[in-house]
Amino acid sequence: MNVRSVTAGAGTGKTTELTRIIRNSIERGDCRPHGIIGTTFTNKAAGELVERVRQELFDTGRIDLAQRLDESLLGTMDSVCARLLGRFAFEAGISPRIEIISEQDAVVLLNQAIEDSCALGEIQIIQRIGELLCQTENGAPRWKKQVAQVAAAARENAIAPSQLSAMAAQSSNELLGYFSRPAAAASLDADLSNAIATAISRISAGGDATKTTENYLRFLEECRRELQDWRLTWSQWVKLTKETPAKASLAQAQRVIQAAQRYEEHPQLRRDIEQYTKFLFEISAN
Repeated sequence: MNVRSVTAGAGTGKTTELTRIIRNSIERGDCRPHGIIGTTFTNKAAGELVERVRQELFDTGRIDLAQRLDESLLGTMDSVCARLLGRFAFEAGISPRIEIISEQDAVVLLNQAIEDSCALGEIQIIQRIGELLCQTENGAPRWKKQVAQVAAAARENAIAPSQLSAMAAQSSNELLGYFSRPAAAASLDADLSNAIATAISRISAGGDATKTTENYLRFLEECRRELQDWRLTWSQWVKLTKETPAKASLAQAQRVIQAAQRYEEHPQLRRDIEQYTKFLFEISAN
């Protein structure tokens, strides 16, 4: 079998070239109409391809071949596959009644398949790290959606599952390459915790009763609790570098800002990025 690959961008004449190839093959007798399989991405493109081939066969006087073009498998990928499965259903051991599931049902089935391929401990770890990295959407974890995206990209680019592990390391290393400072050896959690405790104590004692400062103190208290429970997200670290009290208490917040600004140096942030990326690619390989 000779396989010819032609790549071309939009508007470069792909349909015209396919029309010529199919028409010539039929006219020369290289293939019969019912032996042709051609797929497109849209119904509009499929209809255009069929009508062009039919019209050119009519124009050359091959009316018999033009009329038999309906025997070919020309259509969208979904429609062609559905017709093949229906035609050879019994040989494949499946029902001849083919139904295309809805997008919502497809997502549910894909999520179930992803969960079934993971151990409970893996799910708990990736969801916890995902929360710390704020990989959520409307409060729901995004990791299953991201696994599906990685797996789809791998299929589209003919990437073998065995290659994904190395690609995970490459992906996380590229991201960490944007960090401008190396990992710190100091205990940054302790430094931030002490800075927050000191700021709360001094601001509270300063008598600043403005609404801005009250909101800032509530935010600091929340961050202190989350930090103690090992649940302070990295977006909260970043937010601590930007949130400030009213001007009267601004000086007391500087130590918190300075401690939080070192989030980029935090070894745990780097480990979270590496482990989360590794899990996504490993699960995708399954």
